Amino acid sequence: MAGRPRLDRALSRLASACVIGTLATAALSAVAWAVNWLVLARIRAGYIPMAPSTALLFITLCVCWLVYSPAGFGEWHRSVARGGALLTLVACSVIVLDYVAGGALDVERLLLAHPPSFGAVMLGRMSPITAVAFLLAAGSLLTMTRRSSSAGSSRDLASVLATAVFAIGVVVCIGYLYAAPLLYGSTVIPVALTTGLAFVLLGMGLVFSCGASSWPIRPLVGNSVQTRLLRVFLPVILGIVLLHGWLGAIIVPRAGNPAVTSAMTFLLALLVVVAAVTRLATGIGSQIDRAIAERDAAAATLTKSEEKYRSFFNDDLAADYISTADGRIQACNPAFLRIFGLASMEEAGATSMEAFYRDPQDYQELLSELRERGRLESREVEMVRRDGAQLVVLANFMARFDSAGSLQEIKGYLIDETKRRELERQLMHAQKMEGLGTLAAGIAHDFNNILSIILGNAVSLKERASEPSRVSECIEAISTAAQRAVALVRQLLTFARKADAVIEPVDINASVREINRLVSEAFPRTVAVALDLTEDLPPIAADPNQIHLALLNLCVNARDAMPGGGTLSISTALAPGELVRERIREAEQGVYVLLEIGDTGHGMDEETRNRVFEPFFTTKGHGKGTGLGLAVVYGIVEAHRGFVDVESKPEAGTVFRIYLPASAGVQVEAEPRAEGSWEPSGGSEAILVVEDEEMLRPLVAGVLRSRGYATLVACDGEEAINLFVDRRDEIALILTDLGMPKLGGEELVRRLISIDPNAKIIVASGYFEPAVRSELERMKVAALIQKPYRPEELVRIVRKVLDEKRQPESSSQSA
Repeated sequence: MAGRPRLDRALSRLASACVIGTLATAALSAVAWAVNWLVLARIRAGYIPMAPSTALLFITLCVCWLVYSPAGFGEWHRSVARGGALLTLVACSVIVLDYVAGGALDVERLLLAHPPSFGAVMLGRMSPITAVAFLLAAGSLLTMTRRSSSAGSSRDLASVLATAVFAIGVVVCIGYLYAAPLLYGSTVIPVALTTGLAFVLLGMGLVFSCGASSWPIRPLVGNSVQTRLLRVFLPVILGIVLLHGWLGAIIVPRAGNPAVTSAMTFLLALLVVVAAVTRLATGIGSQIDRAIAERDAAAATLTKSEEKYRSFFNDDLAADYISTADGRIQACNPAFLRIFGLASMEEAGATSMEAFYRDPQDYQELLSELRERGRLESREVEMVRRDGAQLVVLANFMARFDSAGSLQEIKGYLIDETKRRELERQLMHAQKMEGLGTLAAGIAHDFNNILSIILGNAVSLKERASEPSRVSECIEAISTAAQRAVALVRQLLTFARKADAVIEPVDINASVREINRLVSEAFPRTVAVALDLTEDLPPIAADPNQIHLALLNLCVNARDAMPGGGTLSISTALAPGELVRERIREAEQGVYVLLEIGDTGHGMDEETRNRVFEPFFTTKGHGKGTGLGLAVVYGIVEAHRGFVDVESKPEAGTVFRIYLPASAGVQVEAEPRAEGSWEPSGGSEAILVVEDEEMLRPLVAGVLRSRGYATLVACDGEEAINLFVDRRDEIALILTDLGMPKLGGEELVRRLISIDPNAKIIVASGYFEPAVRSELERMKVAALIQKPYRPEELVRIVRKVLDEKRQPESSSQSA
């Protein structure tokens, strides 16, 4: 309550005034006894005066309170205040006990040895009622000043004791008000009017000093209807009761007519009650009116806020939802229904969020992270629609927990990134094609050289067939040239292939060597390539095709920067996270693999360097570049949680540094052993060879027969089906081409499996489309082999398939 401190300060000031009034009353009584002018101690001649001991104890308690109270001299001597209260307790206890024992001790004679009499009692002696009131007052002060951890309960007790002191003083004063002083004419010493007034003031002072949070003030504090009624009617009722008693005790005996007195009492009470009720009704009524108006305004504001929230929620293009901890959807917006292919909120409510995750394990891991962190931002998640279509969303999640820390609710904000990801993939592929286009001249030149070698040696074979040494040389040259062509084609297919990103452990040195083989063949001879590779580097978790593309774009960029020739340098190294963070603040702890690509070209100024990764920014002439190459590099590196740094000065060359996080605990698969390092064994099983190429069919069958196998040949899929049906029991394996007329290899595999689900099939092709490869693997073909293949490779795959149980194998990971 904002006004409570102010109220406590006001009560503290009132308490000080009451205690000072008590002190003044006691001091006047003490002076009256000292100068023997007792009218100051009794007010009227017929009243008993305050006793000297009573005045001294009032003075003691008041001084103790002022010593303790912050409103007096400050809380600087608690022990003195408590000592005075204890002294009062001891003195009053002795007086009470002496009264009970018959007054033989009479300790008050120390102050007044020969007191005058007042009827049947002596003046200058303390009333036992006064002693009891002092015991209560001293107890209140002791309770108030004690050190306690439960300050609230101590102040409540002190306030209750002070209220009892106030009540004793009021009872005494009412007796005098009604002209019937208490205990006058008896053998018990009555309480003086001045003493009663002093107890009223002292009791009020002690109650006020306990503060607004203690009883009996606490029920009267606040703006509630109850407290306001109490504040108005309590004094009205007390006033009416006192007035009625006073009129009955004083006015009626004098007037002699009770009816007149009753009428006066009724009229006065009516006027007071009407005034009080009118004031109360005005105050409370206006308060109720304000409360109703404020409630209506708050309700209108809340309604407007809810409408805004509902409009924002429903119109949001992102998929917003709220679910329970077990994934049950409680609320979602129309965008959520649209993105996930749901018809209504009811359908969404009957579905768990886990059903929309491509991998349910991802959902469980997300829940674990949310329980730990409470919030996840910019999380890329692979999900599925109701119809099974795949989605990629950028998600933010917030968790709500109960008081025990248990997960209660999840709020999700999902942005559909599927189309953007597809556009990025298309952009990368287009850039890949652009990069390959820049190599076209070099590749064509290299292929012409290869063909020249093959054709030239073929002519030499025909002309010098009688020279065995020359025949061997020609055959070796043709074989070597053909292998160079095979390697070049496979590299081109690797770069040109359209495929989804597949994250796997990648040896960055192996990727650099692959790029080096390609650019060494394609780049002008004036561009020298220098490699400086640190061995035994940890792998990186990456898509090898995207890493190849980034390397190719950087190499092409370096070549274009050196039109007159120069040196293209490629190096790798290990970079601790602490060192990387000195250059790039966003870098994390851990280890990075550093890839540097430098050139000795014309370099860049600061303005160009700052814009080098902007899409469509290029310094090349019109029609010589799209400006997407380095932007694609930046996107690839960023997608792999890496960083790109560029250093360049005009006429001083350029160095691109790529930092990619190293993957701990994974290894790159070892490359297969070199062909020819072992001689595969043959066999005697029957093999059906399906090949539409006239010149290749007998060559393949001859290779297999040379190893002891029996062969059957078919020129297309339909002939292969007929042969397999007729001689199914003999045929141990089918080797088929993929692209054939009439009945293609994919459909042939499907029909063969329908005839014999256990048939062992090897499919060969110059290129496997990703979708075709996936379908063949789904049908569990025994192996895929990339054309062109060496005879030893073919025989090895055949023998392995025949010896093992049906298990898919691919010898063309780069296809």
